[in-house]
Amino acid sequence: MRPALGAEPTDSETRREFRRVQLGVLLLGEGVLLFLGSVVRPETHPTLFVMTWFLAIVILLWLILLCFMDMVSVSVHHRRHREELLNEELRTMVSIRHYLNGTELGHDETNEKDRHDVITSDKINRGS
Repeated sequence: MRPALGAEPTDSETRREFRRVQLGVLLLGEGVLLFLGSVVRPETHPTLFVMTWFLAIVILLWLILLCFMDMVSVSVHHRRHREELLNEELRTMVSIRHYLNGTELGHDETNEKDRHDVITSDKINRGS
């Protein structure tokens, strides 16, 4: 999810964007190495042939690692976003219940369990 216009991107968004740019550059490099590996003959240039394919394998492993890291990052971001939505829904439901009961949040008549739920959801949102 991209930040709103004029908002600074978060650290995780910046890292995710960097990983994706890095993925594109490495894929381009992998393509060049695969072409070079098919053109270079091991009989004429054995060292270059081995180094080309070794580099191609290393880049391929790096690409797999970047994809895995991006997958984990998106999963964590999705979980946090879902928790925020659920907490917002909880706060809305508590507010509606208090409105229907004729009380407002923060008054002494407020159910202690509801107050604890809202406080707990705030702590989850702040990561404490």
